[in-house]
Amino acid sequence: MKVSEELNISANQFFDHILSTIQYELKEYEKKSVDKEHIRQGITYKKDIKTKMNQVDHVTVEITKLVAPTEYEATFDSSQGKTVMNYSIEIVDDTHCIVDYEESFIGKDTANRLNHKLMSVFYGGKSKKRIHYLLKAIEEHILKGE
Repeated sequence: MKVSEELNISANQFFDHILSTIQYELKEYEKKSVDKEHIRQGITYKKDIKTKMNQVDHVTVEITKLVAPTEYEATFDSSQGKTVMNYSIEIVDDTHCIVDYEESFIGKDTANRLNHKLMSVFYGGKSKKRIHYLLKAIEEHILKGE
């Protein structure tokens, strides 16, 4: 699944928001306080996420790419398989950027891969809308200075 959105914020502002989110999750789930400057590729932490079927899954998150301010990629390893989430940020000017969000899934076995393909048919449009609203909410949050 891929979603592209032009935002009325700079690439640096968007990337700083990503770092703030990682910082929050490290404090919330790992009880570690980490400065943004110390967040690096290769960091891993565990957290609980809600699945599309409203179940809780325990995942290990690994930051697999972190190139300020143009790319962030993380892998979420769960009992079902791995989800790779990537944000590519294109600098338009000082107050605009284009964010390409891409998500892919690699199932642990054939049943998980087939189940994901089937569920993607039902939830694909809903997932794209969710990402569109997420990106717009980040933009609004930053513009309000929160």
